[in-house]
Amino acid sequence: MRECLCPVLLVKEGTIADAPKVLAAIDICATKEAYTRLNKNVLDFSKCVLEQQGAEVHIVNAFQDYKSVPDRQELIRKSGLESDKIHIQLGDPEKVIVAYAKKLDVSLVVVGNSTRSGISAALVGNTIEKVVDKVACDVLSIS
Repeated sequence: MRECLCPVLLVKEGTIADAPKVLAAIDICATKEAYTRLNKNVLDFSKCVLEQQGAEVHIVNAFQDYKSVPDRQELIRKSGLESDKIHIQLGDPEKVIVAYAKKLDVSLVVVGNSTRSGISAALVGNTIEKVVDKVACDVLSIS
């Protein structure tokens, strides 16, 4: 999946939610152009689902240390969501994403796929691969 160049939807067996709830995972502090583009794609998809499907959309942003705490106001501005729909937490991205997916009981998690390959992919891994088996909902990988 890490090498896919198009979005991939992984569907879990179960019932379809009456009112879809989406958790979009981004890293607003990312400075590389590829990650900035991924953030935009995840946010654009989330806005589309919000507007066209009436879904309840939440944004989650994990950060690794206090030198890189995400700016809540920037997340609000970029997402167009209210502050209570923005979730920022210290921790490993996959653990934070899984925790909020369970806490919010979402029906879809949207994660950007950096298409990392080679040694860096083997050493670091892929957030989507770490999340997909730990959540009970569908997962959308956006590249």
